[in-house]
Amino acid sequence: MFNQRPFKRSDRVSDEVRLAISEVLLKNISIIKDGLITITKVDMSKDLRYAKVLFSHIGTGVSSKELEKQLNYSKSKIRYYIGNLLETQYVPQINFEFDKKYEKSARIESLLSKIKKNK
Repeated sequence: MFNQRPFKRSDRVSDEVRLAISEVLLKNISIIKDGLITITKVDMSKDLRYAKVLFSHIGTGVSSKELEKQLNYSKSKIRYYIGNLLETQYVPQINFEFDKKYEKSARIESLLSKIKKNK
């Protein structure tokens, strides 16, 4: 009862995986030449074997669908590198998905700015 931690193990491991993938994309694998890819969230399964990686991008000059395809194509290399960085028993199977939350917030912000200009 006294050894309860404030976060589940899957939450702690997902944060480690997020940082490891960010480091790998920055140092080891070049997906794009220009722009910025941000790993926004990693959702881990309870058994820590599967990870859904949400990302966003700015100034890449590539569509979100195309970038998602490129990341999923390179996921075996990314998995190899994060396996060297993580200190876990298993390296999770990863799947990349575009995080639409930031796209929606940018659209709402642009609509609000249009309303301000019209007043």
